[in-house]
Amino acid sequence: GYTDTLSRIYEEGSEADQEAIAVRARASKIIGNAVFLAICLGLLSSLSLTIFGKRMVSLIASKQSAAAFPFAITYIRIKALTIPPLLVTFALSGAYRGYKDLKRPLLASTLATFVKIVLDSVFMVTLKMGVAGAAWSDVFSKLTSVFVLTYFLVRDKRLFLPDIFLVPPRNMIKELMAPGGVLTARKLVEQLSFTATTGLSTKFGPIATAGMQIVRQAWLTTAVLWWPLSIAGQTLVAGALAEFKAQGKPSKLARVRGIAARVGFLGWAFGTMGGVFLFCGSTWIPKLLSNEVAVRAFAGVQLRSLAFVLPWCALSDMFESILTASKDYNAVFRGMVLGSVALFGTIYLLDGRLGMGIVTVWIALGAFMSVRAACALYRFNSPKAKIPRLTASQKVENGEGTATA
Repeated sequence: GYTDTLSRIYEEGSEADQEAIAVRARASKIIGNAVFLAICLGLLSSLSLTIFGKRMVSLIASKQSAAAFPFAITYIRIKALTIPPLLVTFALSGAYRGYKDLKRPLLASTLATFVKIVLDSVFMVTLKMGVAGAAWSDVFSKLTSVFVLTYFLVRDKRLFLPDIFLVPPRNMIKELMAPGGVLTARKLVEQLSFTATTGLSTKFGPIATAGMQIVRQAWLTTAVLWWPLSIAGQTLVAGALAEFKAQGKPSKLARVRGIAARVGFLGWAFGTMGGVFLFCGSTWIPKLLSNEVAVRAFAGVQLRSLAFVLPWCALSDMFESILTASKDYNAVFRGMVLGSVALFGTIYLLDGRLGMGIVTVWIALGAFMSVRAACALYRFNSPKAKIPRLTASQKVENGEGTATA
């Protein structure tokens, strides 16, 4: 929520030593305040999930899976520890967007994914920690991302660590929480939804749990195809939209919507490519990550299911990034909430009532992603969109300006 503020500070900064120091100090305090709030919200959310995790499992589980309750509860309670570093990562990533630095967040994400893959193998295969091992690898993966992002900000003197422990003033809390609170709530809903589906897989025994971790690793790795595009697209759309607001020319608005459409299409194309890759590699990818024949067979089937979910995952990520660039935070949050309602409703109906088994996970995730994508696309083409469609008069005025903008 403070990306624009940081961007303005950065652009207004002077090369003069004293002014440059003042600019860095002001920017550091803003980042520190954002991290402080992220830690507080993360700890509160983590505590809530720890306390109510058992109740949540009982709501989505069937009576036939009662024996697996302890494993699912263990998984969810350890996963609760990932929420604070997740929100801190989100806050730090906003700082990098403000500084127009897209490389460091990508590096942090790549290293976090690598740590996740390695620790999954160590904890689950070597140490035989089972569900708890999968959850702990997530915790260390999120902490890796926080460490990398913090390291570069501190090294470049964009963040002074003591600023993290300063209680933000009221006006800063309001500035950070207005958009930031909505986006933070979106992240919490997203995290809860993924935790619920992963926790659901623990009901079906150790083979299913190990197989789903292989699938998740493949998902995290494949998402690298479109994740940088979503960040770059968000920056490009925000910049083009600022030009339109400053000049008011229809050609600039056409350019904004053109960039947004291309970003969305490319994201969907990368998601489809990733899906095709996983579908075709469903026989050999599990062999790289497990020596157990049963786990390989299970993971192969689930990878083919994941292949059909990935395009919708990429599409929803792309257009939610576009809406975020236009500061349409409430629309992003509504889409996430409606997607979560579809996810939990699907789990309750298909698993809790009909007992359809592990296939419920993919149907639920498909519903989650599809509803999010539909909501984002609807909003993007809505008359109330913050990137408005060209009116008839604007189209006439634009003429050939679209091609030359």
